Amino acid sequence: MVFFNNSEYFFRYTILYLHFFFLLEVVTGNLVPNTIWALASVLGKTWRTKLEAPSEVNPYIETGKGVIYCFWHSRLFALAHIFRNTGKTAVVSKSRDGRRAAKIAQNWGHDIIFGSSSNGGASALRQCIRTLKEGRSVVITPDGPKGPIEKAKTGVAQISLLSGAPIVILDIIAKKQWRLNSWDKLIVPKAFSEVIVTASDPIYPTPFCDITDPAEAFTLELQDRFKT
Repeated sequence: MVFFNNSEYFFRYTILYLHFFFLLEVVTGNLVPNTIWALASVLGKTWRTKLEAPSEVNPYIETGKGVIYCFWHSRLFALAHIFRNTGKTAVVSKSRDGRRAAKIAQNWGHDIIFGSSSNGGASALRQCIRTLKEGRSVVITPDGPKGPIEKAKTGVAQISLLSGAPIVILDIIAKKQWRLNSWDKLIVPKAFSEVIVTASDPIYPTPFCDITDPAEAFTLELQDRFKT
């Protein structure tokens, strides 16, 4: 063990360590996501969060029965932090931005399934079904990874139909917020803002199973539920 009896030496060793850490982050490609994660974690801890949900729905707790939680891509930042370390598995695209988002989500304790409607969708579908049948919940943004904004694709409905897992729609209402100039108009609640999280009743796939195009019909129903 090294003991520093001179503050100047301590300062020098600290600077060297920080330089090494910075270079390591650059080499591994984790500098951007880890910086965002650190800043977002500080910001998120200032929020005053309240959950408004039916009695049988609690996204903070995993009950051993797989649930599909879905919300618009613009809510991803806030909800990923709010439900950190709750055992969720998030579906994330394989793009560079997706991998950065995945690193941030992993730092908050989320598991990751890579894939999207445009790249790796079939593999992601199989992994989601397996995860749900194992009793773990999955998180999906139905308008991701690149929009159109707030227009649901059929992937969420397909996963629900094939797994039998219910869908719960989440949303946030931030009293004070920024909206970024990104394709999804990402919502970032301001420091010390009250953030209300709303959750829908579970939406089961059973009523759509005998329809000619069940995925399309279920998706239209989900689109309508998002509006209410």
